[in-house]
Amino acid sequence: MSEEKNSPVSLLDDIIRADEVFVYVNPLKGKHISINNKTKTLAVFKDEQVGRQYEAISHTLKKSVGYYVLWDEMIDIASQECEGRYDLFKCFDY
Repeated sequence: MSEEKNSPVSLLDDIIRADEVFVYVNPLKGKHISINNKTKTLAVFKDEQVGRQYEAISHTLKKSVGYYVLWDEMIDIASQECEGRYDLFKCFDY
């Protein structure tokens, strides 16, 4: 289950925004991992556990480094690298 940037704001969203989220970066290029190459959309995970579950099935994530960032930092990364687009994965639903 993922949440796109334009989804309605809920209480859970407010809680997540106050916290950190987990993202991945390519250590060689310094670019963060996006879920779509045509329309770059930053892949954001609710926490490390969810990120690691996706990492188990993703060759790209396996070659990347995951780390926590504050919600505002993630918004800045999405703005700089993905024209403000991000997709928040709250659980593993492959």
